[in-house]
Amino acid sequence: MLATGGVISLPSVTSYVQDVRNTTRTLRASGIGSELNLPNLQNINVSGGVGRGFNEASILQIEALNGGVVGLSRVGQIEDTSGDYDGTLIKSEGQGSLVDLSSLVNFIDNDGGSFPSFMTANDRGQIRTPNLATLREVNVTTDGIGTIALSNVHTWNNSILTVSSIDFSLPNLTTFQAGRITVNADASLSMPLLTTIESSVLTLADGGNVEVPILENINRASILVGSGVPLTLPLITSYVQDVRNTTRTLRASGIGSELNLPNLRNINVSGGVGRGFNEASILQIEALNGGVVGLSRVGQIEDTSGDYDGTLIKSEGQGSLVDLSSLVNFIDNDGGSFPSFMTANDRGQIRTLISRPYVKLM
Repeated sequence: MLATGGVISLPSVTSYVQDVRNTTRTLRASGIGSELNLPNLQNINVSGGVGRGFNEASILQIEALNGGVVGLSRVGQIEDTSGDYDGTLIKSEGQGSLVDLSSLVNFIDNDGGSFPSFMTANDRGQIRTPNLATLREVNVTTDGIGTIALSNVHTWNNSILTVSSIDFSLPNLTTFQAGRITVNADASLSMPLLTTIESSVLTLADGGNVEVPILENINRASILVGSGVPLTLPLITSYVQDVRNTTRTLRASGIGSELNLPNLRNINVSGGVGRGFNEASILQIEALNGGVVGLSRVGQIEDTSGDYDGTLIKSEGQGSLVDLSSLVNFIDNDGGSFPSFMTANDRGQIRTLISRPYVKLM
């Protein structure tokens, strides 16, 4: 760790391992003029072994603070190979602060999401990663004025992306799986090549917008739209929720908020047979406080498994609408132990053509 004005260069270091249990190791430069350079370091491995609890984690922190620079320009991969709570936390904070990972291609954490790695840039700090292509279990956060270069990322799994107060682009991202994307506070997120958001949560809040012109697969995903934002996904033609012990939600909340899937035809909710109540697969469709969920071409909603799965449709509040104006069949096959529901309260509307409602209407 370097204080203000110190410079260290370690050209003979080509690899770095942090595998000490229950410890945090740090590579840090703090203060204007401070530099920590490892110009020939190529791989970073963080792994304390398997079969451990949270208190036995092996952690590596890489930090550029208050104008400091950490130079790791030849590192091609950062990986947690153990799968148990270990992780790498990269942070750049303050004007002139820089973590240079300009050769990094893969940043991979394999712990199953219980303790992901992080990349955080705040207060004009920068994390330079122009060649980064694959992220797995890496959460990314900026405060709107910090910058992280993600223009080359094409695959992102088991991670959280939070965007606030800026226009942010992921021009080459094609697949986002098993994670969360949140766009806040008048921010905009552009993902022009994204085709798949699967088993994930996409949230638009406080005026956040997203551009996903070729998105065609949202199976097992939640889409949450709020604060007067419209979102239309014209390429979605089917939707499946078959993840056990989970609830997925399609929601528009607030006046002016719209979630439109104008070409969605069928919704299938099924987690498989032979399961108990705690393994149910649930889909919620909700229009709240004046929001509109447009599913005008859906002809059938069905639970095909027969075991506790279900679809819960709710419209609540003046101006709220769930538009299912082509829906003919709404079928739940669980024998009545856990039926589906349609609920309209406080002037909310659900628009349907149902002929076979094997559900509870409330």
